[in-house]
Amino acid sequence: WRLVSLRMVQFLHAISCRTVSLEEKAFTALGRLIGRRPWAVVFIASLTFLVPAPGVFFLKGEGRILGFPMDTDFMTTFALTDSKEYLQYKKAVGVFSDTRSIGLLEIPIGGRSPLSAELLRSAMATEATIAADIRATYHGQGVTFADVCARTSTGAPCTQMSAVSTLLGRGAQAEARLRDL
Repeated sequence: WRLVSLRMVQFLHAISCRTVSLEEKAFTALGRLIGRRPWAVVFIASLTFLVPAPGVFFLKGEGRILGFPMDTDFMTTFALTDSKEYLQYKKAVGVFSDTRSIGLLEIPIGGRSPLSAELLRSAMATEATIAADIRATYHGQGVTFADVCARTSTGAPCTQMSAVSTLLGRGAQAEARLRDL
């Protein structure tokens, strides 16, 4: 075993020496090039950096909310602007979520629509499970999900509803709307 390990060490040492030698040669050549033609190197480096820059100005945003492009007026065009859902949507737009809030992201698989009835039922069931499981103590008293109040800003009304229950409602109302999908 000693002979094998000695040969392995010699082999690795030889590779290391060759690598160092090649690196020294490459960086010496690069240093000479920069030393002899500094303006050409600066020009080429700047050009390499700036060539892809125009593409940044023509990039198209691909942000989507519930499968709809963000730059469309979906809520304004297709929602009733005096409905309770639209008013809650307008309250929630642009407000950062509290650090204590729970975010639930469901991504449809298999090419299904994010607004399909089965995905929305799944989201509602997941929310109900989470709401049933959350328990805490506050000043010695037991607190459940129903006791929690989230406010979008100081003085705003309490909201305990998710985006799905805001759009569909709860209970029989939600089931009726899901049947219509």
